[in-house]
Amino acid sequence: MAASYYPIDEDTESPRVAMTVRMPAEARERLDFMADLWNALDLARGKTDSVKWKPTSVIERLVTVGLKGFEAQIGGWPETDETRAAMIASAEKVIERLKQAEKLKK
Repeated sequence: MAASYYPIDEDTESPRVAMTVRMPAEARERLDFMADLWNALDLARGKTDSVKWKPTSVIERLVTVGLKGFEAQIGGWPETDETRAAMIASAEKVIERLKQAEKLKK
């Protein structure tokens, strides 16, 4: 099942690491809106004790959902350096086949 962008049960116990993200101003404005919306949803659900959503926490959630979706697409994260290298090599072969197919179209 796909994860909801708006989290019903958010993991707040796992340790976090800081990152810097650059984005267009329009994206930042949308993140501000999403934070406001999710704060309103929390209030509507009676979650008055929860931490207020901020653009950075919205980004964290979007990345978490995106990573889960990507993991589902690739069939799970590679567990070892060898399986990681094999997955990358497989992707490189697919790209090469796509390039060859494009050349044939011309």
